[in-house]
Amino acid sequence: MRWLQAYGVSAVVVPNSGSAVFWKEFDQPEKFEGVLPVLWREDGVTAYRVPDASMIGVGRVETFKAPARTATADDDPGRPSLPGAEFSQLEQRGQGAPRGPGGPPHLSWFGAVAAGDVISVRVTYHPGWRATMNGRPAELHRDELGLMYVRADSAGPVQLEMTYGASPELRFCGGISLVALLAAAVLLVRGGRW
Repeated sequence: MRWLQAYGVSAVVVPNSGSAVFWKEFDQPEKFEGVLPVLWREDGVTAYRVPDASMIGVGRVETFKAPARTATADDDPGRPSLPGAEFSQLEQRGQGAPRGPGGPPHLSWFGAVAAGDVISVRVTYHPGWRATMNGRPAELHRDELGLMYVRADSAGPVQLEMTYGASPELRFCGGISLVALLAAAVLLVRGGRW
C-alpha cells in the first residue's frame, strides 16, 4: 500500500482470475482483500480505494528522505527501493487541483507550511515543469522515486503554482512538425512535384 500512497494513487482496479477481462496485471489479486476498502465490485473486477493518497503532501525534510530498505523474501530485484512510511505519511495540509482542459498542464496548491517543510508533488519530474511559490520562481527537485518536490522558502501560507511549459523536446518536435507542414504545402501547390 505504501507504493500506491507514495505515487498518489487514489484507487486501484483489480480483476480476479475468473474475470472475463483480458488484462490481469496482478499475480495475486486477493492480496488487496481486507487491506483496502472496496469502492465497486462487478463481474470479477474490484475497485479498491487507497486511503490517505493525495497528489500533494507536505512534510519535513528529514522525513522526506527515503530510509535504507531491508530486503524480504518476496522482493523483486528489478523494483526500485521503496521509501519508508515517513514518505507516505506526508500531510495534506492544503488544497490543490489541476487546471481544466484547454491550456498547458497546470497544478495549483495552497496551504500552510512550517520552516523546513517540503511540498511533495506526486507527478513525474521533467525539466519542462516550472513552479512559483507565492509569486516567486521556485526550484523543483527530483526525489528518489522520480517525482517532484519544492522546498518551502519560509513558514506560513503558501500558494504553489506549477505549469508544464515548452521543454527542449517539445520545441524540437514542434519544429519538425512545422517543416513537415511546409513541405506538404509545397507539394500541394506544385501538384506533387518538388
